[in-house]
Amino acid sequence: MRAFLRVDQISKSYIDGAGGAEAKILNSASLEIRESEFLAVIGPSGCGKSTFLQIIAGLMPPTSGRVLLCDKPISGPPAHMVYLFQQYNKSLFPWRTVRDNVAFPMQMRGAAAADIEQACRDYIRMVGLAGHENRYPWQLSGGMQQRVAIARALAAEPRILLLDEPLSAVDALTRMELQSLILEIWERQKLTILLVTHDVDEAVFMADRVATLTVSPARIDSIIETGIPRPRDPITTRERPDFLTFRRDLLNTLLNRQHAQIPST
Repeated sequence: MRAFLRVDQISKSYIDGAGGAEAKILNSASLEIRESEFLAVIGPSGCGKSTFLQIIAGLMPPTSGRVLLCDKPISGPPAHMVYLFQQYNKSLFPWRTVRDNVAFPMQMRGAAAADIEQACRDYIRMVGLAGHENRYPWQLSGGMQQRVAIARALAAEPRILLLDEPLSAVDALTRMELQSLILEIWERQKLTILLVTHDVDEAVFMADRVATLTVSPARIDSIIETGIPRPRDPITTRERPDFLTFRRDLLNTLLNRQHAQIPST
């Protein structure tokens, strides 16, 4: 099957401002994402996961290598790709209401006012915020703000949704609710989703496949099918023997890499 989104041997280096030395973050990382799949990327802390995702999004260029969408190189943010940041409170416009935040991408593409109004109602209802349309972000909890960010992302009508640890700043119960919401939207909208996370449980619960990054300078060294059936339930799926086995093996892999990165004394 032809890859829908292909990361081809990307590397990324920076020049250390203090000493002028080159710091290599990514080293020939490659990955193929199928259309409509949910793929998670996980790796040790500080290995370059967000840099990897930002290059895929066209937000920064690689030092070498390329990213292709439908076999065409990405040189800037593609029209139908949306990046959902970890810091939801910084991604929303604080001077806009929930409704006006969700309307923003539709206004930018010149949609008709009646269509915007109907779509806002639909997306706000989809993320469980009906009745909160006229509130401002600062009047909402963190989980509710992230729901607004998800609704606004959907209003941009993406084919690909890039998630950069989007749930790491909310409490555990809210996180589980939002994981289930994202899965429900993915199944309904047939999106292609690439999730970067440091949470092994989240990666195994949500994804079809899990790709692992090595320590920095990072490369993809394994891509594994979870094999866990859908639909997934936030409680019973996590109790399945295959879920627990996959989670344990992935944790062992990541912990071994983390220990290998710590110099012996």
